[in-house]
Amino acid sequence: MKRMVRITEQNRDRIQLDDEIDDEVVVLDSLRGYTIRNKTFSFNRSGEDMLELRNCVDCKIIDCTFKDKDTIGNFIHIRGANSKHNLIENCKFMNQTQDEDTNGGEAIIIGLDDFSGCRYETTVRKCEFINCTGDPEIISVKSADNVIENNCIRADCDGNITVRHGGRTTIQNNVLEGSAGGIRILGCDNKIIGNYHNGNNNRSQKRRPLIIQVGDRERDPNFRDNCSPRDEEGNGAAHAKVVGNTIEGNIYENCSRGPCVVWGWQQERGHRERPEDNTFRKNILIADEVDSEFLEFIHRGEDNTFKDNKMHGRRASRGDLPEDSVERLDNRPDITIPDTPCRAS
Repeated sequence: MKRMVRITEQNRDRIQLDDEIDDEVVVLDSLRGYTIRNKTFSFNRSGEDMLELRNCVDCKIIDCTFKDKDTIGNFIHIRGANSKHNLIENCKFMNQTQDEDTNGGEAIIIGLDDFSGCRYETTVRKCEFINCTGDPEIISVKSADNVIENNCIRADCDGNITVRHGGRTTIQNNVLEGSAGGIRILGCDNKIIGNYHNGNNNRSQKRRPLIIQVGDRERDPNFRDNCSPRDEEGNGAAHAKVVGNTIEGNIYENCSRGPCVVWGWQQERGHRERPEDNTFRKNILIADEVDSEFLEFIHRGEDNTFKDNKMHGRRASRGDLPEDSVERLDNRPDITIPDTPCRAS
């Protein structure tokens, strides 16, 4: 029988969570304005998550630790058509180590296929991810209008921040170090801004610092034609075309074993919706220690804009990035590394 503590509006004042939660799933069900702070989660039963937020509004998970899961299941899953304005802040996610080829071991899932067109407006901020290797996606976005900012993904992780379904998500000012995977994008009107990648060196094309993917549908069925989410539960989702995205001000420093940006990666042969009307500008490549290539086109797509990019270092090459869209600098540029938990430790 599933071991679960379910907190609702009716019992919220009567339930007190232990400081360490290792023997049950915690479910927040249709709560408003509820906060979990300074708790440690380590429940490790196969097929079950540690913490679920179902149709919650303005709930906060702050200064918590999620750790030591080697079975299928996620640390946190936010779901439900009515989820809105939830916050995960200053949390640590560590030692999520089930078989990396097995789906269902994300640190955080924001949404689900049917909720891809729901405007969750969830923020994940100033969190740290250590030794998270349980799924190809560390943070999986399957909803709309979210913000992933100022987080740190450490060298011993192996997975992406991924906009899988939905869109209109901002991924900004994150630090991804060492062999960590990067950022993988599907959908419309996402913003990838100011992220810092240092030493990312995973050989796989789907684990590069930035992957712009080929979609299987022109748009997500839970969105309208103008990239407006329907903001209601739908029926399934799609790997929607990457369209109208902005990739700006990202820094790729000494990232080896392949291009920093893979443009038009095709997951399945039937995926044919190539990137369209995206802007790649003011990004910086630094390569003074290892050979590093800026960008590779697999499928370029149409009406994409490349401009005002810069690179420095004798081992830096532009790859397929158009020559007139990148300037080679003689001097190392001044860069600002985002403020994340990486800098504090």
